[in-house]
Amino acid sequence: MLITAAELEKTEGMNYSRPGLSLRERSAAGFEAVASALEEADGTDSTSSRSHDPRTKVFNIARHKVVLSDAPFVLLDADDLRFVQRGREKHPFMALASTNTGLQANATIITSDGNFFASAQRIHYRAPSRELVLEGNPVVQHGRRQVKPSRPGKLMKFNLITYEVTVSGPAVESKF
Repeated sequence: MLITAAELEKTEGMNYSRPGLSLRERSAAGFEAVASALEEADGTDSTSSRSHDPRTKVFNIARHKVVLSDAPFVLLDADDLRFVQRGREKHPFMALASTNTGLQANATIITSDGNFFASAQRIHYRAPSRELVLEGNPVVQHGRRQVKPSRPGKLMKFNLITYEVTVSGPAVESKF
């Protein structure tokens, strides 16, 4: 069930998430350009309210997203996201989400039974299995319930049809 980088490289139609500006960043840049144009047209100067300190640096961690399914709606979000689409299919056939920072890879699953949230260092997905495989500090949350392995190094699976969670060892369920 785990997807390797070599397997992704051998598969035709491979797509890597492209680094660069996210939709939010492009939108913000667009709004900034419009605001600047309006300021110039108005003749006022609001630059005094902005910080132009050259010592100030803004670090932006790029996160990549892909929709895996519409029913249920599944959104995968990670620092490093690799996926494969076949032909003209709308959604990826295979995906691997991983992290190269302290943030986890995340999956948001929206169903008629409520929302599920899954996070791990790596999330593997194969369309035919209709499962997410969570590797490295996995956690699944639904409402006020959270499930995670009781020991590190265990895998978890989340079935996208039955919404069942399977752990490869003892698990801890928390209610809060």
